[in-house]
Amino acid sequence: MKNNIRYLFDISNSNLKSGILYGGRSKVYTDLLLMQYIGRTMEHKFNLAGWVLFVVCAGFFIVSAIQAGDIWYLIGSVIFLGGCILFLIPLVMRKSKTKNH
Repeated sequence: MKNNIRYLFDISNSNLKSGILYGGRSKVYTDLLLMQYIGRTMEHKFNLAGWVLFVVCAGFFIVSAIQAGDIWYLIGSVIFLGGCILFLIPLVMRKSKTKNH
């Protein structure tokens, strides 16, 4: 009987209530998994959108540096663009892995 006991958390009204549920997957457990999945996918989408905006800004910085003729401004902008791309790589790879599975 102890093998069938699952300790779960019921999230309601922003309070965590500990509960013991018997048997297979319950509605609370399924709802919790769904909320965690939605939270992770929403967080992933916001992170991806934010880094894409940083890449767009880096592009504008590069254009502005070229127009100004400032080599240090251009070097800094290219380094900034490279850093943004490095942060984007794991986000894009994680997204493609979830689509393949």
